[in-house]
Amino acid sequence: MFAMTPEMMTAQAYLQEINQVFSSQAFMTGIEKEKREQVGTTIFKYVEKLVGEQLAPKITGMLIDLPLAELNYSVSTYQLLQAKVHSAYSLLMQTRAAPSAPSAPKPEATAAVQ
Repeated sequence: MFAMTPEMMTAQAYLQEINQVFSSQAFMTGIEKEKREQVGTTIFKYVEKLVGEQLAPKITGMLIDLPLAELNYSVSTYQLLQAKVHSAYSLLMQTRAAPSAPSAPKPEATAAVQ
């Protein structure tokens, strides 16, 4: 017999939790918005472990905005969740690093020039 690593224990706990959500009566009979909320609530603490408390809300939001079938597949195992979180994190960092378009001058600035 072998000892389970912390990563394996996390993956196993995650799988049990997400499967409970997917098989619950509330999920099976719920409307799409409720399903997204249930999934988001379940995955949030795992996303937080992966990216920290500051980015977890944003990345969880990005994930639950996916088309429902893609969302459900993407969170069906811990490994898939990790991959999707990594992808969302990379996208978020790219958009934060991208130079923004110049903004229009503020009305106060143009008033001072006139």
